[in-house]
Amino acid sequence: MDKRKVIVIDDVLSVDSIRTFSENHFNNLPIETSRWVDKGNQPQYITDLVKVAENYFDLSTAVGYEWWTQNNSYSNKAWHYDADESNKETFKSPLCSVIYYPFVAHLNGGYLSTEDVKIKPKTNRMIIMAPEIMHRIEPYNIEEATRWSFLLNPWNYKLEGTTPSWHIKEVNSENMVK
Repeated sequence: MDKRKVIVIDDVLSVDSIRTFSENHFNNLPIETSRWVDKGNQPQYITDLVKVAENYFDLSTAVGYEWWTQNNSYSNKAWHYDADESNKETFKSPLCSVIYYPFVAHLNGGYLSTEDVKIKPKTNRMIIMAPEIMHRIEPYNIEEATRWSFLLNPWNYKLEGTTPSWHIKEVNSENMVK
């Protein structure tokens, strides 16, 4: 694992991938809460993000990815860790946390803050955090701004309580895609 806690990378994806994000997750669509996709069954743009994260963190034990979106959905969430919220008995964190901003405009504030750094959201910026990094989103001008984020947590076990990703193609008993 990379010793650095937080990695920030700009200009991560191609213009076509950004467009795909917009069309599939943000253009006049509601926010999507905790979804799950098994490793190997994810769409290409999630694979592209995972490949970048693999340059900094060992994701070889990942069996799948929890993901969700935020579209100007600031909720004044307090400082928190990304964790398996279905497991109330023990604290378990993902292999890393990925925050990707496909589009940001007219934003004042809205920084991603950790105990050590504040990071400004920016179009086509990816932030990768080591497990157990406390973080929060600072207030921002939600009425005027556009702040889209796609959040991805690789896990080494399948989470309970997540909704299967709509990307998954259902296969029947004859192994035919429906």
